[in-house]
Amino acid sequence: MSHLTTETFDANARAALGDVQRARLRNATSLFGKRRLAAARGLDNWEELRTKARSIKDEVLLHLAQYLEEFCE
Repeated sequence: MSHLTTETFDANARAALGDVQRARLRNATSLFGKRRLAAARGLDNWEELRTKARSIKDEVLLHLAQYLEEFCE
């Protein structure tokens, strides 16, 4: 950040906001990972559920055009 003057206010404010936004994003992604891990540890069949979800996603993507048509109808 530059020396604080009227001329540098805009750039300084944008830089400060950018720092805050980066910190919030870092915190959110870290928190998401921690909560996901806690949820996974709470399930005995986490990997089985994960595999099933992946299978469902792959099936939907394989037939996406059909599902979109049905949805639009």
